[in-house]
Amino acid sequence: MIRKFAVLAFSALLACAALASCGTSGAEDTYAAQSASPAPLVPGAGIYYTMSLGLGGDVQAAVHKGLETAGVAGSIAVAILLVSTIFRLVTAQNGKSRK
Repeated sequence: MIRKFAVLAFSALLACAALASCGTSGAEDTYAAQSASPAPLVPGAGIYYTMSLGLGGDVQAAVHKGLETAGVAGSIAVAILLVSTIFRLVTAQNGKSRK
């Protein structure tokens, strides 16, 4: 039981590290929103600012922010996939070792 918890904690740490590597810098900080969660599951602020910039007529900035948001969303998806895969592998391995 403790080993399973340790693997899950390590998987969560890896997922957070993957999400943290997608932070913003430079001029993009102007559009950074305050988040209640250290690792949001949906890049809602990026989507909002993409639409806001696009509707405001700044197409180049909207495309840039949209591509950044898509990258963040892809990183979130990969992190979730990684944690899910590791959990399934550990669960399958524990099931085989108990038999």
